[in-house]
Amino acid sequence: MSTALTASERLVLSREKFKQALSHQPAPVPPAASAANALAQWWTAHPLHEAAAGTAITANAALLPLAQRHPVALVAGGLLVGGLLAWSRPWQWLPKAALVDVLLPKLASSVLMQAPAASWMAILSALSNQSPEK
Repeated sequence: MSTALTASERLVLSREKFKQALSHQPAPVPPAASAANALAQWWTAHPLHEAAAGTAITANAALLPLAQRHPVALVAGGLLVGGLLAWSRPWQWLPKAALVDVLLPKLASSVLMQAPAASWMAILSALSNQSPEK
């Protein structure tokens, strides 16, 4: 007796094998999402995370009633604080050498180390496949 399968039976069998093959592999993570996840993990482990969270809770408790009673005053205060920050330029208070030599490499290395290797490979392959524009 022959065990030849019909075309529709072979199709069903092929689809089942395909589903099984796909179910064993994790879904690919887009490179931007993995970089964002790495940055979020870095921030969660950062020592200032707890202080920032506490400050946010305190600021929310203090500013929420003010925003409900005097929203225009809150916006005006925000404009004033933003203007003072732009005028005083606190980012220029640090020497640029300290910023580049100390802070940037620490941040970059911690973010790079937490990202999965597969996402970096995907980024590199995407960059290598791009044709130069003229």
